[in-house]
Amino acid sequence: MNTAHPTDHPATGASNAPDAVDADEVRAFLQGFSLDQVTEATLDAWMLFIRTGLNSEYYGRIRARQPSALAAQLTLLHLFIASFESGEQSRLLEDPEYYLRYVRGWMRELVPPKSNNAEYRERARCVYFRAMRILLGRSNPQGRASRPWQNDAHAFIRALTRMSTSEETCLTAWQLYRKVKNSTPAPARMQSAAG
Repeated sequence: MNTAHPTDHPATGASNAPDAVDADEVRAFLQGFSLDQVTEATLDAWMLFIRTGLNSEYYGRIRARQPSALAAQLTLLHLFIASFESGEQSRLLEDPEYYLRYVRGWMRELVPPKSNNAEYRERARCVYFRAMRILLGRSNPQGRASRPWQNDAHAFIRALTRMSTSEETCLTAWQLYRKVKNSTPAPARMQSAAG
């Protein structure tokens, strides 16, 4: 009978099981990843989403009729829904529970994960809040915009922050999006997420 653990190295028999990992060794390995690197990666992802929204045809149309805060929120939801196949889009717009199930997954991607490990939770919070401070500082330095588009970018950041932390905000946005969608002519084909 083979008593080897499935994670044991086949040639040496050395254990690869998680309990064989030395905590100090892991800590030393993770020291190589700075909080700044993680923050920068988070910023890049959020800024891509925000730039896509700001440059979208949908935002231009909605912004012409709505304040920037509402236009940003509706555009973020539009981008989220547009990332699904058309059949899924219809179901997302018709079924609030179905929509919320996907929103929960989206929220998990955008906010720091919950963990039982206090040290990990604290580091994740540091990264998240540092990224938000940097984004808000970049979009609205010293509390005023030096360029007109910065006010709109600031609205996107605030909307994204609220939507990534509150199901209630996402549901309210969903209701408004449906109302606006039903009261406006069908939009021209949406730009790709990259463009």
